[in-house]
Amino acid sequence: MMCKVHRLFAVWLFALNTLNSNLTKDVKVYREYRKITNKVRKCTRDINRNEQCEIAKNAKDNPKKIWNYVNGKRKCKDRIGNLDYINPD
Repeated sequence: MMCKVHRLFAVWLFALNTLNSNLTKDVKVYREYRKITNKVRKCTRDINRNEQCEIAKNAKDNPKKIWNYVNGKRKCKDRIGNLDYINPD
């Protein structure tokens, strides 16, 4: 997994340095970049799926782990703060 991420980063750096930040100029580089990106995305999804399957399999034996997972998914950070309304009167 990490090897693919490092390879993706190397291709991305190559594209930035040689193509002046325009990744689509060289089709070969762009296709290689997209292939590696898709492989990395598939690996991370597989890792997440396997983790969730393990948690589900061990739910009876280890309820604390499943509740830690559930509580971690419930919490989210607000990315946009409250909007202040100023009355124009």
